[in-house]
Amino acid sequence: MRKVVKLLVIEFLLIMILLNLTMAFGATPPYWKDHPLIMSPGEEKIIPIILQNMVGDKDATLRVKIIQGKEIAEILDPKEYLVPLGRNDIEVNLRVFIPKDAKNNKQYAISLSFTEIPKDEGKMLQLSSAVTTSFPVIIREQEVKKQFSTLLISIILVIITTILILIVTLSLIRKKKSF
Repeated sequence: MRKVVKLLVIEFLLIMILLNLTMAFGATPPYWKDHPLIMSPGEEKIIPIILQNMVGDKDATLRVKIIQGKEIAEILDPKEYLVPLGRNDIEVNLRVFIPKDAKNNKQYAISLSFTEIPKDEGKMLQLSSAVTTSFPVIIREQEVKKQFSTLLISIILVIITTILILIVTLSLIRKKKSF
């Protein structure tokens, strides 16, 4: 019976501690495992990672760090962000750049860690929360761009041919009327 009471007390204390550790912030990239970022060799994009702080009772100051993908990504803004309580629109701008010699279908992974910077309240032990977000980057040579270029050239040729046919037809009609 004593063991059961001790276990219940320990569980109760753990629950109380964990309730105070509820993460009040989140980080959302526009890409994820089933919706990867697709880029072509030599391409560069600025990707906004959205920070939010919708739960809890205080503002959060977060430090961002690239854990994986440093060879193709860099954070453009400051490395620390204030995310006020109730906000869900703080952007972290991440520049993703693919080398020109990157191979078709090569895959990279980008992982970012957002760690809460605890406020100095004079306590010896300070706990902070952290979230990690990641997404894949897949290299694809842009066949669509090649197809679009071919289609555009074909359309231009059809337009030019049509204009030439109209000019010849109109000139023949005028010559016929003048006789």
